[in-house]
Amino acid sequence: MIFARRIDAEMTRLKLEDENKRITEKLFQYSITDSLTELYNRRYFDKFSKETLNQIKRLDCNATLSFIDIDDFKQLNDKYGHEKGDKVLQYLSTILVKNARKGIEHVFRIGGEEFAIISRNSPVEDSIAYLSRVNKELKDFPFSEDISITLSIGIDSYKTEDKNSDDAYKRADDKMYKAKNCGKNCIIK
Repeated sequence: MIFARRIDAEMTRLKLEDENKRITEKLFQYSITDSLTELYNRRYFDKFSKETLNQIKRLDCNATLSFIDIDDFKQLNDKYGHEKGDKVLQYLSTILVKNARKGIEHVFRIGGEEFAIISRNSPVEDSIAYLSRVNKELKDFPFSEDISITLSIGIDSYKTEDKNSDDAYKRADDKMYKAKNCGKNCIIK
């Protein structure tokens, strides 16, 4: 009888341990995921970007950082409403993930209509090819004939001489704004 109770207690403990592990994993996923797009969020981007720069300095490999801004998103929200704006964000997110190479492109929603992609072990030219595939699919936006989605994109590489990951962030962000100022709907590298 005592032995049976010990086995029962141990089985209960193991079940609770498994449940705690599942809950912890789920909470971790919630903490790194944007709830609307189900992409990685800004908090995880910051961590991943630092890890990427450290990897480059340690292993002498390459990585690119792409910043994306949906052109005229505020006007789209004002004209069609936030529900349609959310659909645009979700649609773009789906396309970004669908075209990403597994283990290479890591996609993040930075905030609002801004996205970032960290492409590890990938030259700038491969990032341009990836984003060109994304742009091609955006032309077939399924929600309305009069909505077209265009992107302003800035791309730069992480550099071994970067003091921190904010250096790559600033360069890619500056290039994204340069794309906006050059008429939008383009990629600046």
